[in-house]
Amino acid sequence: MAMTYHFSNEQYTIGIWKIEESEAYYREGIDFTSFDTLEYEAISNETKRMEWLASRFLLKKISNETKQLELRKHDSGRPFFNNISIHFSLSHSGGFVAAIISPYSKVAIDIEVPTEKVLRIEQKYTNQDDYCIQIFPRSIEDMTIVWSAKETVYKFYDIPGLSLKNNMSIDQKSSEHLYTKVQSNHQIHQHLVHWLKIEKLIVTYMISPPNELNTKSL
Repeated sequence: MAMTYHFSNEQYTIGIWKIEESEAYYREGIDFTSFDTLEYEAISNETKRMEWLASRFLLKKISNETKQLELRKHDSGRPFFNNISIHFSLSHSGGFVAAIISPYSKVAIDIEVPTEKVLRIEQKYTNQDDYCIQIFPRSIEDMTIVWSAKETVYKFYDIPGLSLKNNMSIDQKSSEHLYTKVQSNHQIHQHLVHWLKIEKLIVTYMISPPNELNTKSL
């Protein structure tokens, strides 16, 4: 299976891969470190093992790095490279994995397969400032976009306790962007979150610092 989606410019690269190959196929494309081996062998669920393998395979592929990639994790669980200066983020949903990398900027990505669940749990992640609250009836696609965008923002900030419902709002949506406000450390930050549709997926991602529109103190 070729890459489902690939985009690259001077600032960042995105890849999305549909998981269809065997476990052996992905293992051959990963130069395992001792940390990788310990983490991989601790995963008992077959689906999660394949997601782990495919995401590391994809990360290696779009990084174009020939040397071994040493992944580690912060206390929050966010992964990082220990031996090269590249920012990255990973996501998986519905048999797909996604990765975004940048040599210059902090990045985050989320992919979601739209399901009715986003309508059932909307009170857990929306507030009155979200643009979708004014839409009747609310569509599964619109609510998935909001959910995914907030997941991307959460990954980007990587702050324990940051609430999708209470600390974030999606003020506006255009054909390519979501205008987002985040309340953190007694300040309000405004960001652009990119969004697009790839096959059955909703994809959202953000990059810093160019996507920070404004910051003001409370």
